[in-house]
Amino acid sequence: MHLRFGAVARGGLRWSDRREDFRTEVLGLVKAQMVKNAVIVPTGAKGGFYAKQPPDPAVDRDAWLAEGVAAYRTFISAMLDVTDDITGTGEARTVVPPQRVVRHDGDDTYLVVAADKGTATFSDIANDVAESYGFWLGDAFASGGSAGYDHKAMGITARGAWESVKRHFRELGVDTQTEDFTVVGVGDMSGDVFGNGMLLSQHIRLVAAFDHRHVFVDPDPDAAVSYAERRRLFDLPRSSWADYDTSLLSPGGGVYPRSAKSVPLSAQASQVLGLGDGPRSLTPAEPDARDPHRAGRTALERRHRHLREGRPRDGGGRRRPGQRRHPRRRRAGCGRGWWARAATSA
Repeated sequence: MHLRFGAVARGGLRWSDRREDFRTEVLGLVKAQMVKNAVIVPTGAKGGFYAKQPPDPAVDRDAWLAEGVAAYRTFISAMLDVTDDITGTGEARTVVPPQRVVRHDGDDTYLVVAADKGTATFSDIANDVAESYGFWLGDAFASGGSAGYDHKAMGITARGAWESVKRHFRELGVDTQTEDFTVVGVGDMSGDVFGNGMLLSQHIRLVAAFDHRHVFVDPDPDAAVSYAERRRLFDLPRSSWADYDTSLLSPGGGVYPRSAKSVPLSAQASQVLGLGDGPRSLTPAEPDARDPHRAGRTALERRHRHLREGRPRDGGGRRRPGQRRHPRRRRAGCGRGWWARAATSA
């Protein structure tokens, strides 16, 4: 899907990993883009796709990537199928509407593709699709790639954010470029923002990080050694935390798959993360009591377990004859719904 909130809008295309709600994900992202772009362009845009049946990346990562590229090509083709084109040059330029498409707006030929999560290296692929369609922008269709600026190589987003980081730490009396400091982050070194960000100071001591694949823990890292290893992962194509040389981790560190039922935390890791003094194990079924959001989410999952397992809820799940559904769920201003009619009849 692709959402655009104006004739001139900015936002990239994402390879989503959220099968059940990637549409909700894109809607949230485009709302954020609208705010971010207020000082750049009038409004925001965002697109996303999900590959439904990819191979397991743990078994064959190349096959998994190939399936993602095929889905991306389908996505780009679908957008070009409903986009106006231009033929001719100068005064002879003519807008050519797509065939078998009913247009409810005026001529709209300007469509370019930007990168986002999962698609940072796909610019040449998008340009190839555009050229196969004969689209008027040619290899200017997608930003980045071999004929443009590469998001990961330049790291513009991370460099801009790092200026804010330096200012924030300077107000705390810390110089991030000359003094060691600890970091806990979300991401991995293959990404253009997190990856570049973790290389903008040689004094970063990354003690923990996680992405959608792994949990990384290094309670007492050596700043110089860990920086060199992060640099190696950044330069390694399609790297993950599983590629980190675990012999370089400090005592109590480790790399754990997100698919694991629990993550064992050493005494060193528990202490540096503020989770206590001794070793422990964090599991989804036994959330940290000090984290109400995590506890609530797990309780909700337990409550709806009968839906996932296809069995009735304990004590039944059917309403009694005449029993109203959700009798307390009422909101002011939502109109005269079923509950208003019931109140009127009563």
